[in-house]
Amino acid sequence: MKANKSTVFLLFLVMQCLATFSQSEELPYYYYKGNQLYFEFDTKKISICVESENRLDVLKSMVTDQTWNTLSVISENQVRKSLITPDSKAEGRKGIKTYYFELTSSNAIDNKTYFQKIEELNQLPNLLKVSPALKNQDNNSFGLFNTFCIELKSSEDLPKLYAFAKKYNIEVLGSNSFMPLWYTLSCGKTTPFNALRASNLAYESGQFNNSEPELAMTNLLSNPLFPNQWTLNNTGQSGGVADIDMNVQMAWNVTSGIPGVVSSVIDEGFELNHPDLANNNTTTGYDATSNSGGSVVNGPHGTNCAGLIAAVNNNIGVIGVAPNSRICSISVNFNVATNQTFANGFNHSVSQGFEVISNSWSGGAPSSILDQAIANAISNNIVVVFSSGNGNSPTGEYPGNSNPAILTVGAVDRCGIRSGRIDVVPASCDPWCTNCKPGSSFGSALDVVAGGTSIFTTDQQGSAGNDPGDFDPGFGGTSAACPIVAGVVALVRSANPNLSVAQTVDIVEQSCRKIRNDIRSYGTTNGRPNGTWHNEVGYGMPDAYQAVLLAKASVCTANEVITADVFAPYTNDQQASQSILATNIINNGAQARYHATDVVELKNGFSAVLGSDFHAYNLGCTNTYFRFSSNGTTGTNGNYEPSNEILSDNSSLNQLMASKSKNSNKGITIIPNPSAGEFLLRFNMDNFNPLSIRVLDAMGKLVYEETSPNPYMAQLDLRQLSDGVYLIKVEYSDKVITERIIKSQN
Repeated sequence: MKANKSTVFLLFLVMQCLATFSQSEELPYYYYKGNQLYFEFDTKKISICVESENRLDVLKSMVTDQTWNTLSVISENQVRKSLITPDSKAEGRKGIKTYYFELTSSNAIDNKTYFQKIEELNQLPNLLKVSPALKNQDNNSFGLFNTFCIELKSSEDLPKLYAFAKKYNIEVLGSNSFMPLWYTLSCGKTTPFNALRASNLAYESGQFNNSEPELAMTNLLSNPLFPNQWTLNNTGQSGGVADIDMNVQMAWNVTSGIPGVVSSVIDEGFELNHPDLANNNTTTGYDATSNSGGSVVNGPHGTNCAGLIAAVNNNIGVIGVAPNSRICSISVNFNVATNQTFANGFNHSVSQGFEVISNSWSGGAPSSILDQAIANAISNNIVVVFSSGNGNSPTGEYPGNSNPAILTVGAVDRCGIRSGRIDVVPASCDPWCTNCKPGSSFGSALDVVAGGTSIFTTDQQGSAGNDPGDFDPGFGGTSAACPIVAGVVALVRSANPNLSVAQTVDIVEQSCRKIRNDIRSYGTTNGRPNGTWHNEVGYGMPDAYQAVLLAKASVCTANEVITADVFAPYTNDQQASQSILATNIINNGAQARYHATDVVELKNGFSAVLGSDFHAYNLGCTNTYFRFSSNGTTGTNGNYEPSNEILSDNSSLNQLMASKSKNSNKGITIIPNPSAGEFLLRFNMDNFNPLSIRVLDAMGKLVYEETSPNPYMAQLDLRQLSDGVYLIKVEYSDKVITERIIKSQN
């Protein structure tokens, strides 16, 4: 029997050696969305996992090697704690701790020597699993844990999972608490290969829906530090270009956020007791690394980001973009971050019903488990905001480029130039530091941009922060740009909490200011329906004021009082199911349209000055509009129908509404309504003359017209129009009939 055991062990070592050396002859890969995603080996780094604390003492002796002379921070991989154990054996081992660290070399070495070192280390009894490190085409490096994830096709496939694990001496740790078909497995000492190979074997078996390794992402941040604040109100300070900002102060006249809108910040965790954050915390947070309540602070980055969204307006320190909204800290240990960890953060946000998720990190390895968690958040009406990344990638960086429903944010400096180092972006008036990452990533995935240099924000208190004080005067990169835009999203959702993800993103994109069109040409781009777009700055910089005005336009309250003036070049639409009372000023070049079912009352103080474009409507929230103009001072731009009626005071408005209602005999039947685009109109009225038929969109713009020679019936083909609510206006003799139609593909 002893001879047989020795033979078996010898065969095992031979298998492991063959597996190790075969890996050095082929490019590493794993499966993502059914395709092989290739990497290179990072031969300057070796990934090492060790089990239990009493084996950590062996690590000190490993740095005596002249080539491999640096040991990274040793971090606990807490994946066991976060899972639901499937059996008593797994439950009994749940308390076992696994640690991850990296052994690094100053210089890359050849593959043969590299894998010989890995095999040498794998023979040490105190090390659980030693694996190669990987790098992608952007030269981002990833460590390789001893764990990997498998998604079952159905819950009935659990026996297949156990059979696969038994075949290769792999341990089943448990299932994800949010995504129960995803299981985590662990390669141990007797597993004949690493987790990358195990993951590929699982997928190639055809028995499972997905399989992917757990990669250690340890370099996700870039924080260039410079000493000026400008993103809320750029006056041209410190050599910048005036008005390259988010126009946030004007937005606060409409809303500064509401407590019911919560943004989760998936990051290193922020200080809950920071004087500029404490009053805006919703809970004690959540730690995605351990899948447990109560966030932890792993560094200053999360505190930097949180302040940009919702630092309190308390006359100390800074103020966030949405200072009356709320934030939740979701902590991740970036030293041992995995895609499953990040996925936990998204799924927790869903379980809490948050409105926004801000993600100032990028460059991770593509992952199905993370893709599903992001998609789950979006399907639950959470707006997901990501930084585009600081790697100067022309295609953006993962995860920001993985899902078109994500709002992806790049960075610009105070002059409106794409942010980056001076050697990468020589035109920058405020470049990143010389040892920072190269530049804000751009390209087809980019939606909008925000400030990414010299941003003043909250900082981890004391010596643990980036700055000795409690505030960082120079936070930057796309890490800063992302939460600034997340704050704008929080304002939009505060102005109208009923918006969908798509509607919210559309509003943010449509609001954008085309910054620095003196040096770049924005153009019409396929797949970019919300205005002109540019490769380096997307739609431009979101205008918080215009965004909240657009959001408010789709809210229908019973009675609305309007006091805030409207300035060029902005548009202010308001509607009410009963009445609107306006005492504001519509300034030259500004537009306003007020819709109310009963009455639009223009009190003393209201004025639509020459050069403005103002209209009032009755039948407000029904989207069936009758138009009134103000008393001769309103200018029109040709896009809207002029009115012959003069509105001078509330009594004349009521008289006009009464006279119009007498003439609006609804002698029309529309079949079907709603329709995918083809409508049959039947007329029941005393008329034998041709009919003039016009179709207007919800903003009063003419989108279709025809003359029908048949006084009894007409058929309209409106399939070319976008889905939405339209007004049909039928005119004959001296009479007008109006009716609402809904075009919808659903």
